[in-house]
Amino acid sequence: MALHPDTRKRLNVDISEKQDKLLSKYIPWGLKNAIFSILIDDLLSLLEDEETRTLFISIILSKRAKDPYLSTLREVKEQRK
Repeated sequence: MALHPDTRKRLNVDISEKQDKLLSKYIPWGLKNAIFSILIDDLLSLLEDEETRTLFISIILSKRAKDPYLSTLREVKEQRK
């Protein structure tokens, strides 16, 4: 059976018990989907540009991603527009 073109996809990600507890503690019930949807949109925006994509992925994989790094990536992207 073919899926309807508007069918939403699901993203399943393994998380630790600690991550689950903290997400539940910090994000009110019912808001996780909205928050993660926004985060995914922002992520995709950063990944659109090939140079930004490579830098962003390197930063994330090196576990050095802090707000100043992400802000710098956003600024670089805005300057290229």
